[in-house]
Amino acid sequence: MKHSNCECRIVTDSFEIKELLQFRRKILVDYEHWDPAFEPDGWDNIAVHFGAFINKKIIGCVRLIPGDQKPILSEFLETGYLGSGDKNSVEIGRLAIDPAFRNNNATDNLFKLVAAYALKENIQHAFLICWRFHARKYTPWGWIDISKEINLKSFLAGKAIIMMNKHDNFVRSENITTIR
Repeated sequence: MKHSNCECRIVTDSFEIKELLQFRRKILVDYEHWDPAFEPDGWDNIAVHFGAFINKKIIGCVRLIPGDQKPILSEFLETGYLGSGDKNSVEIGRLAIDPAFRNNNATDNLFKLVAAYALKENIQHAFLICWRFHARKYTPWGWIDISKEINLKSFLAGKAIIMMNKHDNFVRSENITTIR
């Protein structure tokens, strides 16, 4: 379903965050078959939440967690964590898109908004775990697949960890500050 009126924005209102978390749990547990014990995971109170909306109805979301608050992707690595351990490194995760809108531009616009936010906040490194086919899609935007350089846990077969560095052309997409 293609819609040109997809609005992506940072979500700060507590009522909207509650709705966003309910939406995310429905998508990740019901459609993606995540273990309900892992959603939510306790990091939402420190995360920056981004939402995609059509006619004020949430159709997608993603969150960003500062690296000084959580060891980045530590639960997915055999040892250690990624990033510098400070607020200049972030973990991007919990991407959830309503299946009816997966051919929409919601995912791309959410990532453009996250990139715009990262530039504004002077974030140096952003890390994301995703399926390998998504990793290939985002490499033209400046994302780098670092999966071969780290030791991922075995349950992550078929997944990739991708990274974007601000100093290595953080965003190659156009018009990142205007998301609509």
